[in-house]
Amino acid sequence: MRSGGRTRETALAILCTFLLHGKTFSFLASPTLFSNTLISRQNHRHAPLCATDPDVQALLDAEQEQGIVNRAAFEETLLIESSGSRDTLTESTETERKEATKLIKKSLKEGTRGRGGGGGFGGKEESDAPSSIFFNPSRDKDGFGAIVKHKGVARINSVLSIETATSILNYVNEEKIRSEAAIAEGKVKPLSRFTNVLLKQNRWDLLLPMEESDEVMKGLYELLGDGDSAKRRGSVGSVIESTVGKDAELYELACLISDPGSERQVIHPDIAHIDSDGNVIPLVTCFVALQDIDVSMGPSEFLPETNTAAHHKRLNNHAIRDELLSEVSSKISLLNVGDCSTFDATTLHAGGGNKSNTRRCLFYFTFRNLSLDDPRTTNNPGSIRPEVKERRLSLVEIRKVLKKWKAQIST
Repeated sequence: MRSGGRTRETALAILCTFLLHGKTFSFLASPTLFSNTLISRQNHRHAPLCATDPDVQALLDAEQEQGIVNRAAFEETLLIESSGSRDTLTESTETERKEATKLIKKSLKEGTRGRGGGGGFGGKEESDAPSSIFFNPSRDKDGFGAIVKHKGVARINSVLSIETATSILNYVNEEKIRSEAAIAEGKVKPLSRFTNVLLKQNRWDLLLPMEESDEVMKGLYELLGDGDSAKRRGSVGSVIESTVGKDAELYELACLISDPGSERQVIHPDIAHIDSDGNVIPLVTCFVALQDIDVSMGPSEFLPETNTAAHHKRLNNHAIRDELLSEVSSKISLLNVGDCSTFDATTLHAGGGNKSNTRRCLFYFTFRNLSLDDPRTTNNPGSIRPEVKERRLSLVEIRKVLKKWKAQIST
């Protein structure tokens, strides 16, 4: 907690306002006053916009980051002491997946939400159903899509081979060095290789290419398949098809890098809750561990079943958000190499602080449901290279690219 009193806080607030998710937010440096209402994973990556003296800006950045660090530590205490459970995110059993699927199929017929809320799914169960659906059980090969829809997050083990995960990890470490050198030499713009981050110390969001990296392509092929048959759609590919559709657009492709000393994030959704009825998942993200992750490395912590307007409203209300965190259950994502956590981007979560001596890398991608408006903003553009973004690739199109790549390397 810094000294200086309300006068200095007010002066700092007047000097700069931060634009997050299209709303103006005045930053007050005291962490007890700091609201994470509009913070998201992307907002943690994106530096705030403020036209002011560089020295003042540096002070504001330092004040803001310290406020985030203090708030995150307080939130972790609330979760540890929560009346809800706090344990490891595990892969759902086949029985649990079948039960979730059964519940959602029943909801489809009755026109109600999977967790019992209002509103209908409006989807079809036929294999050729339109991709702009609320949920398509027939495309959910292993039932993990039903878990994402029902719980907001699912763990899927061994989606990537250890060999491929290791090759991507080596590529990421080398590409980070190459990208930093290219930026220093003025060959590329910083935002074409990295997304700006808050809590900058020891944390990077490295944007990845597609065809120019065989390592990335092999990873995508294993995770998404080529779509030729149900067996070749991949468990993650099936989650995407069932929750956001075959025509879902690639929204992000990157690697989160957290070195020893990086700080814990505040609890946040990746985007604000868009669909007022809560029927449609706007974005689905898949985090894949490129190495084993233990508790000291700052694993992601998810709050299951918080992908609702009601939970967002409570988190956004400064007066009652601590009450929410004092009663929710949470799941810590202690993934082994090649395992993934895939989640609805509106599910509340946070990355932990890395207290180990090991770098933590999460290879990830996000797909966007085209039945909802694009949630990108200036300060929250999604983590994707400009040249990849411009292609506006759908899951179907990516699988065609992967199939062509696979044929080329096989000859």
